[in-house]
Amino acid sequence: MDIFNFSRAPKGEYPEILEDVKNGIYMRALSKNLLQDAALVLLKPNNQEVISYARVKNNKIIVVIANIDEEKANTSKVKISKMKKNSSIVPIKAKKEAAIDGKNLLVTLEPCEIQVYLITIK
Repeated sequence: MDIFNFSRAPKGEYPEILEDVKNGIYMRALSKNLLQDAALVLLKPNNQEVISYARVKNNKIIVVIANIDEEKANTSKVKISKMKKNSSIVPIKAKKEAAIDGKNLLVTLEPCEIQVYLITIK
């Protein structure tokens, strides 16, 4: 497959990969200013099979949560210390949206799933 030949659209057995690439490009364009100078904050989920980090700038936070288990789904609680009751939470990529419990995101992740949220602190 020639990914640089724009006369032929790439095809394959996994259309979800194309959707992930499109979502990544969209997210990068949407949050260009935020990602450029944002601080990286490592978060501590309460499940060892889940990793998470945030990019923080002013009142905007991008949270990335990933299940590193290839075989089973996992649930986890991820604390976002800057989050407030009236914070706006927009799921950018998530099969099942997170529940909110105070300053925590409660997530359920499929095997190898990555979820991305944009949080605006008001």
